[in-house]
Formats: sequence, C-alpha cells, structure tokens
Amino acid sequence: MNINLCQFIFSIAFLNLLFTSCTKAPTNFSEIEDYISISPEYRNITLPPNISAMNFLVNDSADKYFFKIWADNGNTICRKNKTGKLELSNKQWKKLVAKSNKIYTNIFLNKNNIWYKSKTIENCIVLDSIDTYLTYRYFLPSFQVGKGIGIYRRNLVNFKSRPLVKTEYENLCFNCHVYAANDSRTAMFHVRESKIGGTIILNDDSIYKIKPKVASMLNNATYPAWHPSGKYIAFSANKVDQLFYASKLRRDAYDVSSNLVIYDVDNNKMISDSTISGHDYLETYPCWDASGQYLYFCRTNYNFHDSAKTIFDAVKYRNVLYDLMRLKFEPEKKHLGEPEYVLHASEIGKSIVTPRISPDGKYMLFCALDYGNFPLFHKESDFWVLNLQNGNYRKLANINSPYAEGYHCWSKNSRWIVYSSRALDGVHSSIWIAYFDENGKAHKPFILPQKDPAYYQSFVKSFTFPELTINDANINMRKLYRVVNSSEQILPEAVGYLSGSTNVDGISGATLIQ
Repeated sequence: MNINLCQFIFSIAFLNLLFTSCTKAPTNFSEIEDYISISPEYRNITLPPNISAMNFLVNDSADKYFFKIWADNGNTICRKNKTGKLELSNKQWKKLVAKSNKIYTNIFLNKNNIWYKSKTIENCIVLDSIDTYLTYRYFLPSFQVGKGIGIYRRNLVNFKSRPLVKTEYENLCFNCHVYAANDSRTAMFHVRESKIGGTIILNDDSIYKIKPKVASMLNNATYPAWHPSGKYIAFSANKVDQLFYASKLRRDAYDVSSNLVIYDVDNNKMISDSTISGHDYLETYPCWDASGQYLYFCRTNYNFHDSAKTIFDAVKYRNVLYDLMRLKFEPEKKHLGEPEYVLHASEIGKSIVTPRISPDGKYMLFCALDYGNFPLFHKESDFWVLNLQNGNYRKLANINSPYAEGYHCWSKNSRWIVYSSRALDGVHSSIWIAYFDENGKAHKPFILPQKDPAYYQSFVKSFTFPELTINDANINMRKLYRVVNSSEQILPEAVGYLSGSTNVDGISGATLIQ
C-alpha cells in the first residue's frame, strides 16, 4: 500500500477516534451532586461561535483528572492528566463546536483510586459572531505612570496578540484608543508626554499627530468618540485630579474642569459652542448615536469647589451627580443644536457616566455610580441600559458584580458587550464578554479566554478600555513609531466659539461650523 495513502487512512482514523470516542472514560464512579470548582468559571455561559478555546483549571486537588467534552453535533474530546488543566488548541476547539448549539463538560476526579464525577456543565453557542479583534490597554496598576503601558490587539478567534504601541521609559503613557464604527482603519489614541505628547490619528493610510488643544481651550482633549462617518471626533477636554483617602476607599478621580469640543478630521478644525464650553457646567464622556445625528454626553453643575477659597471640597464632591444630555449635530447644515436632558441623575439616584450606544441604535449602555464620574474607582459602579426606542431604563441584570464595572463597547452586530471589570479580585481590571440578545437581555458574562488556564491565578496587570473591531488594519508600524516619537504636531484651527468670534445661525441661534 502506498505510504501516503497509509498516512492518510491513519490520520482519518485518529481524528475519528479523537472526536467521536471516549473509550477510556471512567465507568465506575460516584456522582457529585454539585459542580466541581473551575477557574475561570466557564459554566452556564453563552458563547459566540468564533471564540478561542475555553481552557480552564480544576481547583480541587486530585491524583488524576479526566475530562469529557462533547457537543450536540456529535463531536467529543477526552483528556486525562494529573495537572487538572483542560488545554485544547483552537483547531481542536473549532472542530468540537462546529455547527453546534450546546457544549457539555464532565469532570472526573480520582482520589485514592476512587473516581468522582461532577455535575454536567452546559454552555450555549449562539449564531451571532463577535467581532474578530479586541484592542485594549494593558498595564501594571499603580498611582503613577511607569514602563510597560501599552495598547494591544488580540485576535479573539485564537490567542494571538500584539502590541500596537507600548512604553519604553517612564512618564510616557498611551491611552483612550477608539475607532469609528468598529473599523480599525479609522482610529486614534493619545500620547501623554511633555515633549512628544499629542493625539495620533490613523485614517486609512494616513498617520499623523495633532495637538489636542487650541489656545482658547483650558485643557487637552481627553475622552474621545468617533462620529460614525469617520469625519469628526467629539472630545471632552478634561483636567483630571485625584484624591487619596486614609480610609479603605483608597483613591478617587475628579474633573477640575471639562468641556466638549468637536474635531473636524478632514479640515483640521476644532469646534465648540458656549452651551458645551464654559464655567457653568462640567461636560464629559461624549458618545454619538448610530446615525451620527445626536451627540450624547454627561454633565453636572460645577458645584464642588469652595467658592470663597477656590479649593476642592471633598465633602461636596460626594454629592456630584452627572446627568445624561444630548445635542443635535447637523454637519450638512453646519451647526450644533441646544443641549437637552435625556435622563436626570435624580431619576435613578445615581451619577450617569460613560454612555455607549449599540450600532443598531436601539440601546445605550452606561455606568451608574453613587457620585462623580470615574467608574473603576467606584466599587458600586454598575451597568444600566436605556432603551432608546421607548425611553425605559433599568439596571442590567446578570452582568454586574460586587466590584466596579467600567469602560465598555459593543460589537458591530450589537449582540456582544465587552467591558472592564474588577470582578476577578476587586483590584485588577480584567476584560469580560457578555451576550446581549435581541430582547435586550444580557447573559452571564465570561472572562477573556487565555491559552494557559492558570493565567488569571498569577494575574498582576490590568486590562482596560476594550474596543472591538471587525478587522486588523495593516498599519505601517515603522511610520507609526516615527510619528509617535516625533515632537512635531499639527495645530488644529480654532473656529466659532473657540476662535473668540462666534458665528451663529440667525434662525436657530446655533454656532455655525466653518
């Protein structure tokens, strides 16, 4: 018989055994009524069909372990070891779950030559895929900037990740990366440094750095939101400070001042209006609706400084609540509308921050906390959802933990939420994924899968600011690093209110965009 033919027949037989047989599974065992503890807790969760292998570690000690994993498509995998680790390759996982709706797992423990079988773990697989790529900020949590802060991109179909940019020395920071319409070809991020600082704009093949501040702005552009068209970026321009407490609440962050501006990407113009810039209010966290017609943002009265002493009053700050606002943006008519209330903080008794709208335009997800505007420093920070079709709002069930939930994003198809949370240990921020079905229900979340199932047991860094994209732009990395490390900046032109001369529409009274 031909050698190649023999190899082919052997390969087919081996794969058939691997995916359909479990001949060595224990036959004599005692049933355990409850689940065996595993890390991460991948149990009763909903998965996308294109996620990487869900490897895990058994927390219970035993002499030997046996794993049986099978799908409702008939595929089965068995593993036996002494480590308690279930480690599958992405290729094995993909074949296991192909065209399946359910996946089941049994764990067997052998202690003193007696086998024990766990309660069967059942997870769901839905048809809705998640965006292939996830970009996040990765750093060692501390009170100051240090080496190792970077922006990384992970392929969610496998475990491959790569740094887009990362720091090599002290006092350099990269943050606030964001994309237009889940497309990595239109992106931006900030470089925070005294000599080479600026805002990097990536627009198709163009890579350049702008100065995130014109002369009339009190602060640098900070929290960004790309317009769906990719032609504008809304920024809040914040001056952020921190509080350190002697109590168990270790620190807090607050805005000394903040306003809103809009950057016209094509024409390099910075735009604002007296209604969203000034000393009467603090505006922050801009967010466009799916059509790009409305700019949502959060706003509070400027009321937590001692007016007589002009110093920060921590007691007053505990009463600061941010409302949810919006204004109409009509680029064709070239003007900004008047701000209007969408949801008062007093209605829910919480401060409303970090709004993000689903690409289908139906829902807004936001964080609600007792006061202030920095969610990951607030243990009580939870996700709420606002139905933009009927105005109903509610605290989101199934997704919130006893610890802080923070920055979040939507998948392109509006079916997946990816967010930062301190749910793992209350200290480090990790990334979690939850299915959000067409009825507005969030399903039980799961932590970002890792190749090594013991990864999170020695986890000392933080993931934050997750952003999903449907593609991985082919960036000229040499050019990107050259622009990042250059002190050259393009200075935007200040127009309208920011230029000191206000040009208004005689009918609407709105500031015109030049």
